Parts: sequence; C-alpha cells; structure tokens
Amino acid sequence: MIRLAVVGIATLGFMMSTSPVTLPAMLLIAPFVGMFCFLYLLILEVLRFLGPDEEAGGAVVRLRRPRLMAAVIAGFPILLLVLQSIVLTKWDVLIALAIVLLAYVYISRSSVSFKRQQQ
Repeated sequence: MIRLAVVGIATLGFMMSTSPVTLPAMLLIAPFVGMFCFLYLLILEVLRFLGPDEEAGGAVVRLRRPRLMAAVIAGFPILLLVLQSIVLTKWDVLIALAIVLLAYVYISRSSVSFKRQQQ
C-alpha cells in the first residue's frame, strides 16, 4: 500500500509540476510509465485482497501469475492513452480491446485454477 501511495503521489506531482512544452523528449514517456506502475500496483493489491484466505477456506479463484494478469489489465488503459496522443478512432479502440481480451483469455487459461467447494 505504501508503494502504491508513493507511486501515485510521485506521478501526480510530476504531472502537475511539469509542462509537456518545456519537458525534454526523453521525459515525455514518464507520465505513462508512472500511470502504468500505479495501475499495476493497484490491480495487484485488489487481486491479493480477493485472493486466497486460509482461515475462510480459500478464494473461489486462485491466480498462479497475478503479476502477469495485473500487467495485462493495467496495460490496456495506458495503451489507449498512448494511441490517443496520435489519433484514436473507434476502430483503434476495438482492435486494442480485442488484442487485450485475447491476451487476457490466453493468460487466464494458463494461470487460473478454480477451487471446488467440498461439502
């Protein structure tokens, strides 16, 4: 949680204190990286919160690779932001969504195991 707050405050502070007009070209990618890191850590915390709980008998869905799943989910909005800076049409959004959904299905098939409740 502390990492999440630090990354969020640092990214927000960087975006509020700089202007893209005066920023060197190398640092134009920094807000996108900061937003990706923030979303990645946020989604990872949510996945951990919803994950297995040994005292209550475990979660219904267990992820074997939560970091990979968080990276795919966090990458989609950042991909849309990067594409928006060029030109973003509805077809670009649909293509990006299709790519992310295919990646999600591929990863979920290989990294999710379902726990059956025993009665």
